[in-house]
Formats: sequence, C-alpha cells, structure tokens
Amino acid sequence: MQPRVFVYLLLLCLLLPTFAGAVPNKPIVGKIKLHGRSKALRSIHSRSIEERSVLQEREVENVFVRPIQPINIKPSFPVDTAVQNSFPQLPMAAPIVSFDGMGNTDNGSARVTPPDTNGDVGPNHYVQMVNTRIQVFNKMGIPLTEPALLSDLFKSSSDPGMDACKDNDDGDPIVLYDPIADRWLLSQFVYGFPSHECIAISQTGDPTGAYFLYDFLNPDPLKLFGDYPKLAVWPDAYYLTVNSFAPLNFDSVGIFALNRMQMINGSNSVDFQYFKLPNQFGVLPADLDGSSLPPAGAPEYFATYDADEFGAGHQDGIQLFSLQIDFATPANTQFVDMGVIPSAAFDPNLCAFAPCIRQKGTTQKLDSLAQMTMQRLQYRNFGTYEALVVSHTVDANGSDQAGVRYYELRRALPAGAFFINEQATFSPDSDSRWMGSAAMDKDGDIAIGYSVSSSTSYPAIRYAARLSTDPPDQLTRGEITISDSSSSQIGSSRWGDYSSLVVDPKDDCTFWYTTEYYSGLRVPFFNIDWKTRIASFRFGLSVSPSELPFAINGRPYHSLLNASGGDGPFTFEIAAGKLPNGLHLIDGAITGTPNDINGFFPVIVHVKGSDSSCTGSGDRKYNFRLGCIYCDDFESSALSGWSILRPSWTVVNGTLQGKTIRKATIIANPAFAIGCSLCTIETDMKSTGGTGNRLWVLGWYASRGNTIELMMKQESGRWILKQRIGGIVVRKVAVPKQIIAGQNYHVTLSFDGNDFTVLIDGSPLLTMTKFPGSSPAGTVGFQVRGTTGTFGSILVY
Repeated sequence: MQPRVFVYLLLLCLLLPTFAGAVPNKPIVGKIKLHGRSKALRSIHSRSIEERSVLQEREVENVFVRPIQPINIKPSFPVDTAVQNSFPQLPMAAPIVSFDGMGNTDNGSARVTPPDTNGDVGPNHYVQMVNTRIQVFNKMGIPLTEPALLSDLFKSSSDPGMDACKDNDDGDPIVLYDPIADRWLLSQFVYGFPSHECIAISQTGDPTGAYFLYDFLNPDPLKLFGDYPKLAVWPDAYYLTVNSFAPLNFDSVGIFALNRMQMINGSNSVDFQYFKLPNQFGVLPADLDGSSLPPAGAPEYFATYDADEFGAGHQDGIQLFSLQIDFATPANTQFVDMGVIPSAAFDPNLCAFAPCIRQKGTTQKLDSLAQMTMQRLQYRNFGTYEALVVSHTVDANGSDQAGVRYYELRRALPAGAFFINEQATFSPDSDSRWMGSAAMDKDGDIAIGYSVSSSTSYPAIRYAARLSTDPPDQLTRGEITISDSSSSQIGSSRWGDYSSLVVDPKDDCTFWYTTEYYSGLRVPFFNIDWKTRIASFRFGLSVSPSELPFAINGRPYHSLLNASGGDGPFTFEIAAGKLPNGLHLIDGAITGTPNDINGFFPVIVHVKGSDSSCTGSGDRKYNFRLGCIYCDDFESSALSGWSILRPSWTVVNGTLQGKTIRKATIIANPAFAIGCSLCTIETDMKSTGGTGNRLWVLGWYASRGNTIELMMKQESGRWILKQRIGGIVVRKVAVPKQIIAGQNYHVTLSFDGNDFTVLIDGSPLLTMTKFPGSSPAGTVGFQVRGTTGTFGSILVY
C-alpha cells in the first residue's frame, strides 16, 4: 500500500479542451488469463496486513485531481435551484436490521484510511468489503467468515503467478452480486505503473465458497495507474471504469468491458475491450438491478456530472455515454457520446475540492469528494421505460455547506431520449450531508444513504426517501438515523471514499446501506479507528408487536402478530433466521411448545398484504427469547459479603391487586403480583464484605407498554440503573458508583401498569445473588435476569 499523494490545487488549473463529440472509435482488445482457483473463503483466516514493530497508520493512494477544474469565481448568492431546505414531513420506517460491519481494528497493527466501505446483498447473504478486508454475513448480521484479506484468497490458490494480487492489498475494493447468474464479484487494485485489478468470481452462489481468480494488468501502452475503479453487472459484460494516471499527471478515464460469461465459467482466457476517454473524470458504469433485464442487445450506459463552473462549453447536468460491445467482432463495437442531460443549477465547487466538512470538537475537516460522481449508477427496466439513479455532492448554499444532489433519469422504450425525471439537493438544515449513495426499488421508490456532520455534531449515518407517487423533486420521508458517531476523526481528512446503497434481490424492496462512523473509544497510538455499520430498511407495512413475550421450554406458547398500514388479508412468514424447535408461525401466530436450547433466536418476520407493491408488505426483526421452567444456577443461602436489613420485600406505595409480595424460599412457583398502579417494592441491603462486591438481580417481567425501573439507592441519593419499556430485560447493568463497605443501600423495583407479572424469587436472600468472578475496582455490576409472563417461571440465558 502506497502513502497517499496529497494533491490539492492551490491555483485553478487551465481549462482543458471540452470533450463534446470526441469519442474513441477503436477499442484496445486483449485477453485476461485465469490465474487460479481459490480455496473456500470461509476457510481463510483473518490476519494482520503485515507484522510491524512500530504501529503505523497508512492512507490508500489517492490522486483525485479532476482534469477540468472550476474556473468561475464563486457567486455571492446560492446557485442551487433544486435545493430542499426543509425536512421531510412523512414517516419512514426504522432499520430492520442494523449491525456493525468491519472496522479498522480488523486490519491489525497496520491501520488504513479511508475504509472505502461498500457491500452488496444476495438472496441469503450480505458481503462487505473495506480497505483491506472482506467478510460475509447472513441477513441477521451473523458473520459467516472471518474478516479476511483479499490477497489471502489469491494466496490460497496453488497456481503459479498472480504475485501482485497475492502480495498486495492496496485498496479501492468493490463487491458485486450478479443477480443474473447468482454469482459474486470481488475486486481491488494493486498500485503501480501499470496497475493491476485483482478480480475474484465466485464459482457458485455461495460467497463463502471458492472463487475463480483473475489478475488484470492495465493494458494501456502508457503503463497507467487505474484509480477509483468501479464495476457493474450488465448482461453481456462486467464493465469497469477507472481514473487513469501517468506518474506525473492525469491521463484519461479508462472504460473496460470484460466478457462476463467467460469469467462466470472460469474460462482460461477472457476477452476484454478497452476505451480511453480524455478530459472526463469519475465516470460510473450502470449496474443492473431488478428481475427485468435491459432490452435485448441494449448498450451499457455510463455517467458523470458536468457543470458550467468548468468553463465555456460546459453546463450543469449529467453527461451520458453508451457502449455497444461486440466481443466476436470488435470492429462492430460502438462507443457513443450521448451528450449532457441538462439539470437544475448546482455548484460543484465545494471548497475548491479541498477538505471542508466540519466535525464536532476538532479543527480536522473531512474530504467531501465533490469532484466525484458517487457510487452507484443504478439501472432498472420498468418495461415502458428504463431509469438511471445516481448522486453527487454539491455546495448547497453557496457558502461551502455540502448537500447531496440526486437524480432519476428516464428514457421511454424503445427509442426515447433520456431526461431528468426527478432531482433535488437534500440540505434541510445547516449540517453538511455528503458521501451519498442512491438506489431505487422495484416500484420506483428512491432512497439515499449518506453521512451528516457539523461543528456541533459528530459524523452520523442517515437516510431519507420518497415514494414514486410522492410530490416531485424532494425527499418526502425520513430523515432516519442508522448510527450516530460518538467522536470525530482526527489525523486524516479522508472519509469514504464511497458508500453503498443496494437493493435486496430477494424481494426487490429492501435497501441495504453501509458506510463508516466513529465510536468514542480509540485504540492507543491510533487516531484513525473507524467502524462501519450495515443496515437494511424498506417502505411498507408495519408489523407489531415491537417485541415478543418470552417462551419457556416445555410450556405451550401462543403470540399473535398484527400488520398495519395497508390492505389485508395478511400472510406472515419467517424471512430469515429460525424459531426454536417446536414453535411455528401459523396464520399470524407464533404457536407451539418449544423444545430447544435456551437463548436468543433472531428472526425476521415478513408480512404480505393484498397489494403486491413494496408498500404492500413489510418486515420486522425479533430477538426471540427462550428460557427454562426452573434454573437453579444461583445461590440459595445467605450472600457472602452482604447482610439483609429488612427480612422481606415491602410495598412502600401503590396498591397491589389480587396478590401480595411475600417472603418465600426458592420454589418453582414464587410469589407474584398481578396489576398495580404506581407500585414500588423495595428492600435494604448492607455491604459488609468490602469495596467491589457485585450482585445479580433476578426476576421480573413487564408486558409491552408498561414500565419497570430498577434502582439502587445509597443514603446520599438514588442511582437509576436501567429503565426499559415493557417485556424486555437487560444484561450486565453497571452501577456508576463505588460500593463502600458499611454503607446501606436500597434496591428498588418500580412498575406501573395493569398487565404484568413481577416474580420476586423468595426473600431478598434469594433475589439478590452474588455475581461470579472478580469485580473491577470501583464498580458494581448488576445482571438482570428476565422472567416470563407465565407465573412461577424464570428465564435464564
């Protein structure tokens, strides 16, 4: 991996000649040799990039110098005529699943920046790539492989050659799911003049399996370095675009067509064709989504943005190209300049393409990459028309505030011309929004994921969206936060350099987004410790309840599901994960008698209504909990280090309805209370064993909509340990104070509602139990054990 080449223009470059009409007429033709077959990715173990005696942070090679720089003086008034400066007013669904992907700690002792976060989704898997790793997850977020180096996948082959791909992980990874063939494509470059593009094609639809391995050396006679590679799936080829650099200057955009069928079949010799586009930059290939393929023989499309700030002959809009490939007769291949599709005015000159995204608590500013058209250029065929969706970052207010400009381009089939059907710059407040990625579901509904930051907020991950039937030229739904950072990035301006929003091919409705964020915890000696988040979301029906009651092994169980927001009748199914053995989802109810191991069973429930559109179905994730009838894994005698000041729990306010709370021994049917209005029960305990004792608190359940609060109180005041709303328990709750020997403490349980069960498992001797293991100095840990709504049952996991 090469140190970053910091290249930012202090003076504006001379305008290069405009590109209009100057298209290449002959491709460079060649062959890519199959260099081997890998072992299964699931067998590749994670390791550090390299062993180092001195900890280092490194930046991926970056030479993002746009050949045509803005030459106009920035105006003193906003120039964006499509800016949306208000928040959406319609609701948008929260994420279905949201989990951490890979982080910089996975790179071991050699930190890398930026992450270049991207991913794609298949019928059963989500695959994420970052600099310098790849990892496969199931759709519940459970890792199925270790975060492996792509070079180790190449090293797993016993075939000779491919030394560049076996020995280097230089960055700019791309992962693609090919929905036509049910295959996966993984790639990254190797820096050099010429550069290599290392490409792996899965041999089956299982991304954890084995791959065909290709080492593609840049074929240009000038021995160019292909930076910022982007790949796309099209029926006749995998298309690759790069920004090509000579050692001292930008040269051109490289456009490659790689014979897709030959690569899928593991051919020993793969045809490619190569075109050079001078005076363009950041060109993206169109990536196919959906079950409807492009019309037979349709050319591949490419896009980048143009702007009048680049000088005479330029205008604000989207520059399109098409490539009709013919591998059998390369002379018939046609590359066409389709011209610029005019857009609403915008200003791309965000801080002259220098870092200017502000963060909280630091003077370190982040790169906006406003010079780039952002990953992906998504393609869909709707039968009567075809559509392209793309985004880039602009100056939203004329004062260097970043906003995300998005577009939907349409063309009537079979012979219409492209026009911009939908566009807006999303900038609803004074925060900067950038690093966007846009996509469209099967109904033409658009969503955009992006980063948000300002001098008063840490970088966050959010999304906003619109239905195809909503008012035009605006994001009408959201804005929804996937993850807030709890710190800012320092030590580097690099952020991104791209993110990824894709659509699940299984339903063609669910969006999956991944990008980077920061937590408040930093590894010593490292300033750059990014993390990544992966989340899915969609339009559609709501599934309730928000949480399911516990189940008990060997006890009959029945819990109803409901759907709202659309027309029935509704059908429910398990879309991912599995219920415990013995339980089934039948006619909208989870029912049966479970017989499985205790623990959590994450599942995604999918509901369908009478409407076949994306808004006529929906999903909800549940962490289903299964316990046992009676689990004697706690002490049944007096606690070592604690004395009981009151012999039993006492009702200190409220009226119990039907039952009292009493002292008891450990039995299968402990005391319970049904129905209470603002009730509080408490006991007193005294620490006699010295500083640092830790305890368990066992035994309550509240149904949905009610509140339970656990408190621990000392003489100088109370500490609220945890409060949750309805039907859920928490684990390992830390008391933010030091327990002092000889000090009296109250342990209080408060609850309010008419539909709950509180299990006080005997006397305080039995309710408070010693936590096993040593206690960290100055802390007390509480582990809260939940129960079920069935009287006399204790849930243990």
